[in-house]
Amino acid sequence: MKNLISFVAWFGLFAVMLSMGMASQNAHTSNAEGQLTVAGNKVQLQHAYALAQPGFFDKTQEDIVVIVTNIPLSDKAVEDRWERSALVSEGILKSVEITINSKQQPISVTVKHPAFKASPSGFSSNYILELKTFDEKTVEGRMYCKTEQEFVDTVYSFDFTFKAEIRRKKELPPPTEAEKEAAAKSPQAAVYLEYVKAVNAGDVKTLKKVLAAEVAKELDGPDKEEMLEFMQIGNPPKIEFQRITVNGDSATLLLSAQDEGLELKGTIEFVKEGDLWKVMLNSWEEK
Repeated sequence: MKNLISFVAWFGLFAVMLSMGMASQNAHTSNAEGQLTVAGNKVQLQHAYALAQPGFFDKTQEDIVVIVTNIPLSDKAVEDRWERSALVSEGILKSVEITINSKQQPISVTVKHPAFKASPSGFSSNYILELKTFDEKTVEGRMYCKTEQEFVDTVYSFDFTFKAEIRRKKELPPPTEAEKEAAAKSPQAAVYLEYVKAVNAGDVKTLKKVLAAEVAKELDGPDKEEMLEFMQIGNPPKIEFQRITVNGDSATLLLSAQDEGLELKGTIEFVKEGDLWKVMLNSWEEK
């Protein structure tokens, strides 16, 4: 995968899983106070969530992603950035996401608001993080801009305090041989293989049939050539099916692969449209 450590297929940016769900009703601490201002529009930020993930620069360490929002999020939305992106696309969610490394340093800030065509993401010396608590269970502090920022002619700023209990995803046990066989024989696996074949062949007509409708329409957009190119990059040549999980009209297919010495894991998200399963998201990252 040519030096590719982590890849999320381009078309995932356009995936729409419109599922706000019910507000998270668990015991996780979740509160924030402050505001996000984008193009003069002030939004009150009232909810905070924190999620542990493997370190971006060092997989042996842990990064903490703090998500501060204007609305309560379902558990799935907290753990799934595509769920959050869908809510932003619908004009519902406005948020600031901060990635903090194990040295308690902010390494990335992403501002999500419908006013942006693409979310500003990265780090600036004008972003100030003041941590009050940062331990195994809780992250608490203040995040603000020293001065107004501008991204593609849109001015923004933020200033808020937050406190959140840190969530950690439970690791699934290794799949059994029976689970691997079930995944390989699933209808979702057949659709995925058809998708990969179409991507490699540049067969846009077939791709439109196997992609979720909201994703497929982007193949008629101005970025269709770039979208197809990213799709072709994001498919390792030799894969092994691991596990399939179906939940109503959505499904997740887990894969593994080796490429250029890297062990990779793939997550393929599907949505059911009518009687057919369609690919919504193709994501690969290093194990």
